[in-house]
Amino acid sequence: MSTYVRLVDIAEKVGVTVNTVSRALNGKPGVSEETRAVITQAAKEMGYHPNAMARSLRGYSPNIIGVILLNCSNPFLAAVLRSIDEHAASLGYHILMFNIERDNSKTIEAIKILTSIRAQGIIMQPCAMNVDIEREIDVSSLPFVIYGYGSSSMRADVVRSNDELGGYTMMKYLLSKGYESISYLTQENSILAFRERFTGARRAAAEAGLGGESIGLISIDSIDLTYDYIVRMHAEGRLPRCIFCANDLMAIETMAALRDCGVDIPGEVAVAGYDGSPVRRTCHVPLTTIFSDYKAIGDNCVEMLHNRISGRAGQSYHSIVIDPRLEVNTSA
Repeated sequence: MSTYVRLVDIAEKVGVTVNTVSRALNGKPGVSEETRAVITQAAKEMGYHPNAMARSLRGYSPNIIGVILLNCSNPFLAAVLRSIDEHAASLGYHILMFNIERDNSKTIEAIKILTSIRAQGIIMQPCAMNVDIEREIDVSSLPFVIYGYGSSSMRADVVRSNDELGGYTMMKYLLSKGYESISYLTQENSILAFRERFTGARRAAAEAGLGGESIGLISIDSIDLTYDYIVRMHAEGRLPRCIFCANDLMAIETMAALRDCGVDIPGEVAVAGYDGSPVRRTCHVPLTTIFSDYKAIGDNCVEMLHNRISGRAGQSYHSIVIDPRLEVNTSA
């Protein structure tokens, strides 16, 4: 859990209103000295610290949309963010971005900050949904759009790519090329999207009569370790005929390692990616990948949130699933 404490948390503990807590902590009149002392002690015990960002943004926040993403150093997510920003600007919004780096405590803190400044709404890509995050969504009372996978009980609209279909489509293509030894390279404890892609790949293998277990699973601790892991596999003679990577970043690192090891792509080892990240065009061998439309993702996230903010979304929550497409190049 995050250590960030809000005025509403103190109010709930003491049993007073948020306005009373605010007046007490800011030295304003209208609060008895006894109540002020109780509130001040509770704030101290709970580790409350005034949030400078929230204070500086008060009065400016009516046009702010919060955007919470896993890792904006990922070129694909950077492209999604650019699409969100452009579409939001066209509707008169400004975005405030939080990079949570796969940390659920940072997700909760970001929600609390955006709630405290009374942002219009939040677009969020959770690492893994849990009861603490769902509670923050409920407590915040802000409109939410989840990019990725949420839960059926969540008070939020959802936009996601059809990752299971993408994994299925890629594996069907790789099998049609005649590759007999295919491994799926992913990250340990990966986000649900990566697991859905593997599920689709296994379904395609099963339909081809191979059985899901025929696909090798390579799971590493971090995407940053991809290059070193592939070099080690080469040194140990463990490279498969084809490597299907869970995203384009892993595919790019894989191809760089193979190039430096003198391995021909795709003659000796074929490589496929996933996302359709803009950086795929920089590869020394053009990357075969699954293209997820980052503009459609960003535009739909903003449009759904705008509809919810403006009261046009209705009572029920909605989901939009965007089908990806195969982009064939020369790496596989």
